[in-house]
Amino acid sequence: MTVSQTTRLDLYTWSASEDEFTREQMTSSHQSLEDNVAIFVTGTSVTPPTASTGNTNAFYWDTTSNILHFRGDDSWQQIFPVLPGGHIHTDLQPLNSNLTGFGSLSGSGFVSRTGSNTFTERSIAVSGTGLSIANAGGVAGNPTISINSTSSATASTVVSRDSSGRFQAVSPSANADVAIKSYVDTADALKANAADVYTKTEMADPTTRAFLNLQTLDADLTALSALSTVGIVARTAPDTYATRSIAVSGTGLTISNATGAAGNPTIAIASDSTATPSTIVLRDAAGRFQAVSPSANADVAIKSYVDTADALKANSADVYTKTDLHNAKLYQYANTGGGTGTALPPSGTRTTPRIYVQTTDPGTSGAIVGDIWFQI
Repeated sequence: MTVSQTTRLDLYTWSASEDEFTREQMTSSHQSLEDNVAIFVTGTSVTPPTASTGNTNAFYWDTTSNILHFRGDDSWQQIFPVLPGGHIHTDLQPLNSNLTGFGSLSGSGFVSRTGSNTFTERSIAVSGTGLSIANAGGVAGNPTISINSTSSATASTVVSRDSSGRFQAVSPSANADVAIKSYVDTADALKANAADVYTKTEMADPTTRAFLNLQTLDADLTALSALSTVGIVARTAPDTYATRSIAVSGTGLTISNATGAAGNPTIAIASDSTATPSTIVLRDAAGRFQAVSPSANADVAIKSYVDTADALKANSADVYTKTDLHNAKLYQYANTGGGTGTALPPSGTRTTPRIYVQTTDPGTSGAIVGDIWFQI
């Protein structure tokens, strides 16, 4: 009989013969198995069995979590799946729910963090007449918001003053429509009808108006994974991110969904063609817009104000093509019974320029019957 040993485990073998192993050879082979072979253990527990003689040089398969452990002479080590936080695969990004949510994006546009580990694509929108936007999603370039304002009388546009401080409109139709110079210049001036009541006599000069479990390690992604607030994501510096919200400034603009969390950010202009306080002027479809009755000298005049102004008419033969009074003051003296009027003050105490009513060149006495005089 020829006796030999296996290469890996040193087990005794023999060639064909009538002889058998001796007891010592059998014991030696069994000891070699104890020394060189690892046992394989399975179980439903996520924790491997406590160290003992029976589980050194052992594998443990956690059938609940599908995790493989190995134990030599010291402690159990997880060997599958490989843990990226260990001493191997340090070039891989640890699994992060924030990055997984970010990696599931498939569209284009601004990215808004809408909740914990949740992102969505957004684009900026405008609302109402007067605003337009280019590159709303930022894909082709920076978003650019424009206002279609003009100083000319263009229908359905927002009013802007020209370099001289003026702007134009079409001729008024409704009483609250803004009057324009041509309308004012051709209006009747200072009507002589005694029944007319005028509470304003001064008129301004019109020439003054999907990722895998592991991601390649990257400092940019690490910074992005640290985000915890809601808003539009902005890269503020290399490897640095912050969440932002869009803001508006000044009167006339409003914004909804500024952070993009609840929907696309929408910027609106508070424009109106009616005489609504604290709004931007918007021409209606006919090119007109309205205002309230003027108070200060530089206020825009409206049609009803101009139509009821005194119109410089002494009789039907008088024709006036200019209604500017240039700060002349109208003094009325009440008539008393029988056609007798109150006399004017002495000439030395009068203030010029002035308009007054008298039959002849005014003096300190005489009835006031209705003729118009203008003194400068």
